[in-house]
Order: sequence, then C-alpha cells, then structure tokens
Amino acid sequence: MKVIADTRGREAALRILKQRFEEDPSKAAVAIQLLKYVDDPAQSDLFVATAIEAGVNPDLLNRTVKLHTTKESREQLITQHLENIEDDFERHLNLSLHYQNIGNDAEAESHLEKAIALDPDNDLIIERQFHRALREQDWDFAQELVDKAKTNNTDAADGHFYAGQLALARNDLNQAVAQLKTATDRRPIFAGGWAMLGEAY
Repeated sequence: MKVIADTRGREAALRILKQRFEEDPSKAAVAIQLLKYVDDPAQSDLFVATAIEAGVNPDLLNRTVKLHTTKESREQLITQHLENIEDDFERHLNLSLHYQNIGNDAEAESHLEKAIALDPDNDLIIERQFHRALREQDWDFAQELVDKAKTNNTDAADGHFYAGQLALARNDLNQAVAQLKTATDRRPIFAGGWAMLGEAY
C-alpha cells in the first residue's frame, strides 16, 4: 500500500509542478523540482529549453538536471540550448556563466567580453567584472566599478556593498565594516550582505 501511496503522491506532485511551471516557467525553484520528477529525457529537454528561455540561470539547471548518463552530454545539451537564445546579450552572458561553471575559462571570458561590448552598464556585467577584478587584484579597475555601481545603484545600496567587498579584499577591515554597515542599513533584507559584514568583523 505504501508503494501505491508513494506513486500516487509522486504523480500528484508532478501534476502540480507542471501546472506551476506552465503558469510561470521563470521560477527557478519550480523548474528544478520539476526536473527531479521527470524521467523522460525528451520531456526534460523541453522543460530545460523553456526554463532557459524564460530566464532561469542555466548554472542552476546544470547542477540539477539529469537528462543523460554522462556529464559531457548534459553540458553539451545545455550549451546547445543557450546558443539558441535569440537575444545576443542574454546568449553571451548565459554562455559565459555556463562555461565558467564547467571550468572552460577561455570560452567564459570570450562570451563575457561579447556581452560587455553589447551592454557595459548592465548590473550583471558590472558584477561579473567586479568579481573578476577582485580575483586578479586589479584594484584600480575594481574601484572604477565601485564608482559605477554607486552611480547606477547596482547593489540597491548606493554601491556600498561593492565598496565593502573591495575594502575586504584589500584587507582594510575598518573600511570594510564601515561600508558594509552602511550597506546593510540601506538594504537590511539581504542575507548575503550580513554574511559579508560578518566576514569583515
């Protein structure tokens, strides 16, 4: 009886998830849960394509989708879906994220540069460039991006999260704490911000 109950419960959950996905395919959590329930590769393929087109981060799908038996085939399938995105900026940005996630740095950088050329002031572009500058310890360029984040209010805290991260990366803890306290005051409902502040302390 338990097996029957489990089967019926799974079918009911699948129906609900499909309905929610059809209503709004841009909800990443729903797409991921749905893919965990679907066993048919062709059907999973369709759900992945629909979710990506609706704006779901392909990195999330890449970590959860199980469409084929090998890692390489999953990566190839997601790459094909991303290459079919019509919007040039979205295609290059998402391909950059995808290639970074699978460790292909050269392709990631190539697509990122193409996305930058198309929309250099996009919030996601500023964020990607900023974290790259921190990794490379390019402090001058990182400061330029902090200034741009302030002007654009990229972090919804007038750039103070960016300024705090730069100070933290440079081991200027007093400045990091001051910037991040201001940032969390302006944007208190952001768990990542409190984590940054905790790291600065």
